[in-house]
Amino acid sequence: MSEIQFSEALSGTKTSRIDPEYFNRAATKTLKMIKGTLRLGDLVQDGYRVVYETTEAIDREEGERLGLPYFLQSADISTPFINAKSMVCVALSDWERYPKGRIIPGELLIEVKGKAEKIALVPDDFPKNTLVTGTCFKLTTKQRVDQYFLASYLTCRYGQALKDRLKSNLLVSYIAKDDLYRLPIPDLSPEIKLKIKFCFDRCFEAHEEAQSLMDEAETTLLRALGLENWQAPESLSYVRNSRDAFAAGRLDAEHFQEKYYAAKTALIKAGAKCFIPFPELLESLTNGHTPLRHDLSKGEVPFLCAEHVNDFNIKFDSEKRILLEHHGKELARTAVHDGDVLLTIKGRIGNAAIAENVPGAVNINQDVALLRLNETLPIWYIVAYLNCRFGKLQSEKMATGAINPFLGLFSVRRFEVPEFEYETMQEIADSTQSLVKSSRSAWQKASQFLDTAKRAIEIAIEENETAAMAYLEGAV
Repeated sequence: MSEIQFSEALSGTKTSRIDPEYFNRAATKTLKMIKGTLRLGDLVQDGYRVVYETTEAIDREEGERLGLPYFLQSADISTPFINAKSMVCVALSDWERYPKGRIIPGELLIEVKGKAEKIALVPDDFPKNTLVTGTCFKLTTKQRVDQYFLASYLTCRYGQALKDRLKSNLLVSYIAKDDLYRLPIPDLSPEIKLKIKFCFDRCFEAHEEAQSLMDEAETTLLRALGLENWQAPESLSYVRNSRDAFAAGRLDAEHFQEKYYAAKTALIKAGAKCFIPFPELLESLTNGHTPLRHDLSKGEVPFLCAEHVNDFNIKFDSEKRILLEHHGKELARTAVHDGDVLLTIKGRIGNAAIAENVPGAVNINQDVALLRLNETLPIWYIVAYLNCRFGKLQSEKMATGAINPFLGLFSVRRFEVPEFEYETMQEIADSTQSLVKSSRSAWQKASQFLDTAKRAIEIAIEENETAAMAYLEGAV
């Protein structure tokens, strides 16, 4: 239990918070450790959060064809990076209506709605025709070096504790601008801030290397088959017979687009001997569910959603949790083990990754399918195919729902994987696996530089700036 003065409660925020969540022990302890009266707003040049009204997401491929602006959502942020490739598009009218939402290179993006946990730095070469979600507060600092300092401070243990206490509204958490600007921050010298910037520079270099290797992994299959320059046709009209429609069990025109048939023809011309139905490759296929009436903030077992599965990669550090009892009983069939393949089946469908080095008990929700494959084809070849342009087209073809795409397990079972000469498939598998592992090593290096910057801030708060500088000198 913590005890505070009534006058302290009234002066905490603009809204005079007196709830115990605001005066939690971690936050009050951090406040005593941070000396001085410097506030986050003292470093800000300009800041804004846009409230959008009727913005509608447009498929990226369609949007790029029409020259539409991009729309950056919180799901596109993985602190402190932005995955520009995952952004959707919005109408040109939104770009004209919300000029304050336009992204600016060098901005710091702070998630202030929902989980309010993510932070991102906008690189100088980021697409300028991008609008930023209203879930994030976008700000520029008076001194460029301060954006790196704030990014590391707000994600370190102490900055996170003070930021978390600002969340209001129990249903959808939100941090008000005035409260964010009043957030206490440590007053550090320009010298240590430059060292922190150096950490971020190395972090982004490693991230760029990791992304380059991952891009190469995603195109390995296409290069091996001579299909890296293949483009899907966009026919305005096409004819299909009733037999095809009844066999597919679909009557919607989207399912029968010419590009899907052209993709299969291209694979045949590239040497595909046949197309193996998914059931012949599967030992089992299932997906999870969310335990009824369970608070996902409580539990011992990480609970993965579609946002945690990207092409070739799985993020096991989910904030969502389930109980060990759920994991061992009602969700026992979806317990994730090394060698399992996870496939996203809702929202951003068709992302496939092999589970490796699973950190103990991990489970999945209903937006992720768990595939256990037999040895008919090399597993890394199958995943490489699912993540390449042709595999994505297959996921798109089999999906239902235009606004929020969904792949039912019935649809996944109707997938097919092209079979080539075994030597070709094994070469694709080996090359893809090697590139993915190299990419993960670079990602780990980027993460280490970020952790170094965060730890330096913590040491400066716990001890002093001299100790923090000594730590940085030894670490980098």
